[in-house]
Amino acid sequence: MAVAGTRKRDIIHRRARIESKAQMDALHQERLQSLKQCSFLPGSNDKRFIMRATRASLFTDKQKQYLTALAWKYRRQMPAHLVPDAKP
Repeated sequence: MAVAGTRKRDIIHRRARIESKAQMDALHQERLQSLKQCSFLPGSNDKRFIMRATRASLFTDKQKQYLTALAWKYRRQMPAHLVPDAKP
């Protein structure tokens, strides 16, 4: 019985984490779509990352941090609601 209760609790927590990740991933997807329209220097790593990331559906934590840093770097070319509040 204790095992069944633990499983149910784990499933509930897992669903909550997935929902919060989905909301966060939606923000990152919006940032990514906005960054695709920004002007980059030719052959820059930033441009290469954005073009490769458009094919990926999931981001690692480091990729999310880099995407946030790029949003700050190119903040003047992006909508205000997608720009972080402070420099990451």
